[in-house]
Amino acid sequence: MRKKRLIFLLYCFHTLVYGQQFNYSLIDFTHQRINPATTGLNNQWYASIVHREQNRGADFKIRSTALSAAYPQLFPKKGNVRGALGIDMLNDVSGLNNSFKVREIGLSYALRLVDEELQSLNLGLSVYYQDRGFDFSQVTTNNQYISGRGFDLSLANGENLIDFHQNFYRLNTGVYWQKSTSRKQKAGHFGISAFDLNRPKDTFYSNDSTFDPTYFLTFGFMSYNDRSWHVYPNILLVNQAGRMLYNASIETTFTIDRDQSVSFKPRYLLNRELVAVFEYQKGDMVFGVSYDIPLNGRNSANQGTFEFGMKIIGDVRPKARRKKNKQNPNRPTADLSVRKPVPDWPRKPYAPLIVQNETSLRISPLLKLEHPAGTARVELTHTFYYASDQATLIPQVVSRLREVIESLEPGSEYLIYIEGHTDSSGPADYNMQLSVQRANSIANFLEKAGLDRNTMEVVGHGEQLPIANNDDRMGRALNRRVELRLILK
Repeated sequence: MRKKRLIFLLYCFHTLVYGQQFNYSLIDFTHQRINPATTGLNNQWYASIVHREQNRGADFKIRSTALSAAYPQLFPKKGNVRGALGIDMLNDVSGLNNSFKVREIGLSYALRLVDEELQSLNLGLSVYYQDRGFDFSQVTTNNQYISGRGFDLSLANGENLIDFHQNFYRLNTGVYWQKSTSRKQKAGHFGISAFDLNRPKDTFYSNDSTFDPTYFLTFGFMSYNDRSWHVYPNILLVNQAGRMLYNASIETTFTIDRDQSVSFKPRYLLNRELVAVFEYQKGDMVFGVSYDIPLNGRNSANQGTFEFGMKIIGDVRPKARRKKNKQNPNRPTADLSVRKPVPDWPRKPYAPLIVQNETSLRISPLLKLEHPAGTARVELTHTFYYASDQATLIPQVVSRLREVIESLEPGSEYLIYIEGHTDSSGPADYNMQLSVQRANSIANFLEKAGLDRNTMEVVGHGEQLPIANNDDRMGRALNRRVELRLILK
């Protein structure tokens, strides 16, 4: 009986070695284990945990836990986010009495070779250190059995069991290309990667035995997309030790609102199993569960597998370079503490912004103001631009606003019109709120500088009044704006 158990353990170990690179069903939580180049796909950091329970037989289970994290804004720093560093850890126990254990830790670095708003091309490299082996301390024999008490592990088991153990380094690399829509959804991807390029030695059998590399090829595209639904079919091909594994998936995501979405991502492994994956995102948190269903007797190693995971994400924005501006001592400065009086005179509603020619991008069209002839005139018109999904004032905008305030004629009376705009990225109701926030950011600054808030007209138009095409990067950048108009009475 003891020999049979030992032979069974060795057999199970052989099946584990045969598939050296272990992957989870919750791929989006552990993508560093498929391609190290995915570490720096966007401007977000993340941390995730996944636990897997796999049943391989009546008394044989695999319990595996993975922790991973990544931070994108690292070296080199050249204005845009170009470098990302990731970490991945694995703890795996299996066999009778958890006799076989694998512990692994890896570091990944990805460099963004192509860095555009809607597409990126990354090159990634990772190094893993793995420690694996058998631990027979929990294996019991008849020599350790005491009648009426059970097994006493402090007693010798009477067997000369070899403590199989090894550790090694793994070298992996990959390339990954991804394209996004204007709403920051994945529109297409293509990736290829290779693990165990250094062919680490398998000293369990002999010093001449090595692990074969594992190769991954993945690609997909968005086949359907609207404001609420999008469908994304994709393929994952895996070559492990000369065996091909074919994975096909059709991911369907329903967007509830700006902060919530639900995804169903079934995955079919040819002639092996069907994997049902569900994910729910609420703000910065993502939760996922999956269950592997074996389809036939050919995949005897999997009698049912359950996974659950949790992921937290956050935005990392490039740090603006600080420039030292030399102040001109002879330049006159304005007293910002003095409020400019504005009479309470009636103002009629003004017409919406009308663009006669969208190709004329340098000059923003003026508002059509209805007022008695000679009572008011347009004095100053300024346009301020914002980063995507942002409503905070950057140093360049603050500097320009100070210049606007200093240029106002002392003692003059002004009416101030502030209009906020966005591009078409994101839901329309969210963009309307964002445009109001952008307009208020200008109004709040002017109020703190001493201008009377009662003289300001603040309005947001959302994405309704573009001055450029939202289908390209430059057009969206021009549409993310606030237009400031000062009317001198």
